[in-house]
Amino acid sequence: MIDKTCRTCGYVGPVEDFVKTKHKCKKCQAEYDIKFRAKKLAEYDPNAIRECIYCGHVGPASGFRERKNECNSCGSEHTKQKRKERLENFDPTKIKTCIYCGHVGPAIEFAKLQNGCLKCTYLHSGAYQKEHYEEIRVKKFVTCTECCTAVPKSEIAKNTTRCNTCMSGKKVCRDCGYEGPDSDFDKKSHQCKACKSAYNKNYSEVNSEQLKAYALEYNERNKEILKAKAKVRYDAEVEKRRASSREYYHKNVERCTARSKLYRDANKYKLKIQNLQWRIKNKEQLTIKRREKLEENRPKKRVHSLNRLARKKAAPGKFSLVDVEEMRVEQLNRCIYCGCRLDDNFHVDHIIPLTREGTSNWPSNLQLLCPSCNPSKGAKNHEEYLEYRRLMGLPIFREAA
Repeated sequence: MIDKTCRTCGYVGPVEDFVKTKHKCKKCQAEYDIKFRAKKLAEYDPNAIRECIYCGHVGPASGFRERKNECNSCGSEHTKQKRKERLENFDPTKIKTCIYCGHVGPAIEFAKLQNGCLKCTYLHSGAYQKEHYEEIRVKKFVTCTECCTAVPKSEIAKNTTRCNTCMSGKKVCRDCGYEGPDSDFDKKSHQCKACKSAYNKNYSEVNSEQLKAYALEYNERNKEILKAKAKVRYDAEVEKRRASSREYYHKNVERCTARSKLYRDANKYKLKIQNLQWRIKNKEQLTIKRREKLEENRPKKRVHSLNRLARKKAAPGKFSLVDVEEMRVEQLNRCIYCGCRLDDNFHVDHIIPLTREGTSNWPSNLQLLCPSCNPSKGAKNHEEYLEYRRLMGLPIFREAA
C-alpha cells in the first residue's frame, strides 16, 4: 500500500484518502472547492458578453461553459471530438502507471482514456459510489444567487446560478440566455423555441443529403408498416374529409364545376377506360345494386310506364303513386273482379282500354286488378268482362267499377 502526504494539512495516509493526481487529501480539497466556488460565484456575471473561440457566437456568459471561452453547443461537440480522437489513437501496448495504487502495466489493463487500472477505476466510479454512497459521500454546496441559500450542486438549475426552487416553472436558454416560462422552450433541450428552430434549420441545410438518404432508406425498409399506418389514418378520417370536401364544394360551386369540366374534357378517353375497368371489376355488386334499386322503385316504374304508354296512344290525363294508394284504400286492398287480396303484386288497369275510343289516363278510368284478372280482361271494357265472367261461371266481387 502506497502512502501519501497532504501538502496542506500534513496528513499521511493511503492513496484512497487523496484526490487523483494531487497531493491533497479529500477533506482539504473539499474545503478548497467550496471557497473557490464561492469566489467564482461572487465574480460571475451571467450578463457579461463572451465570444466562442470555435463558432464565433457572441452572447451572455450564461450560454457559455464555466471558465472556458466556448458556447455550450461547441463545448459539447468539442468534447465528443476529443474523446473520439483519443479512442482512435488508443495504443493497448503502451506502458502506464496507475495513479491510485502505482501498478505498472500495458494500457489494456487500464480503463480507456483514464490513468487508473481497472480495479481502482471501478472503486472510484459512479457504480461503486452508488453502492457505498453513505460511506464516501462528500456534499458540495453552492450558494443560490437569488435567495442566497446553500444548496447541493445537483439542485442548481441548468445554465443558471439559481436553485430549482427559485427557477420553478422557468428556464434559461443555453444559446441566447433568454429567461422565460417552460412553454417558451423546447421540451427535450434547454433551448428557447426560436434558437431550436434556427438550430434545426441550420442542421437541415448542412446535412440535407444525409437526411434525404436516410428518409429514403427508412421508407424503403418500413414500406409495409407505413402503408398500414396510412390506411388506418385514412379510414379514421373518412367522414371528416367528406364533410370538409362538401363544405368546400358548397362555398366554391362554380369553381369546382368549371375545374371538373376541364378535367373531363382533357381526360375523356382515360375516364372511359377507368369507368369500364371499374364496372368489370365490380360487376356482381352492380348487378345486386341494380336489382335492389329496381325492387325499390318498381311502383314508380309501373306508373311511369303506363303514363308513357298513354302519351304514345294520345290518351289525355296522367296519374301518380298517390292516386294508386287512394285506389287501393277505396277498393279495400282487393281485386275488383275476384276479390283476392292485393299485396305488392298488383296491376293498374284501364276500365276503358287505351285501344278504345273515349278512353283516358285519369284516375277515374283506372282500377287495381290481380295478376290473374288483368291478362284475362285484355282489351275488353268493364261490362264486356263482367259478361265474360258470368258465362265462364267465375265469381264477381263487385259489379260497379
